[in-house]
Amino acid sequence: CYAMQDGRRYAFIADAAGPWNGIMMFEYSGWTGFDIGDELEVTGEVDEYYDLTELTDCTVNVLSSGNTPYAPTLLTTAAANDEQYEGTYVRFENVSVLTAPDTNGEWTIDDGSGVMIVNDSYIYTYVANPGDTINWIQGPCNYSFGAYKLEVCGDSEMEVGTSGPTPTPAPTETPIPA
Repeated sequence: CYAMQDGRRYAFIADAAGPWNGIMMFEYSGWTGFDIGDELEVTGEVDEYYDLTELTDCTVNVLSSGNTPYAPTLLTTAAANDEQYEGTYVRFENVSVLTAPDTNGEWTIDDGSGVMIVNDSYIYTYVANPGDTINWIQGPCNYSFGAYKLEVCGDSEMEVGTSGPTPTPAPTETPIPA
């Protein structure tokens, strides 16, 4: 397992690094009983859910714990918008934040090659600010609502560089003496 948080519905597993080597496991009530770095034996149903390939109805056995997960695959933000990276652990470097989180908690990044959406399925403390630079950011590439998205699985999955411009406060009126 290379990405999960206790109680979350999504966990990601891979049998190697690189394209076509990862898949999301879905559990409606949330995953518990294993952690990142655990070697797992998994059986389940392969399901195509709104164009996302996932495993459902899984039985999971922990074979060993404390293993180092495969390293993420370094990609451009444009290249990751492709089915071969769905479920794959990916990494982007030297990206700019383009948008603040929308009403769904999604925000966008770009390394100059094309836009990638960052989703908020997992918990992290960074709040995206347009103009920020991120030295590196990584996580599983997921697919939902017609778009590929990066799932950041915690604060350790990114290194924020510089902050963008601070919004200029609105002008205040100065009373004119009578």
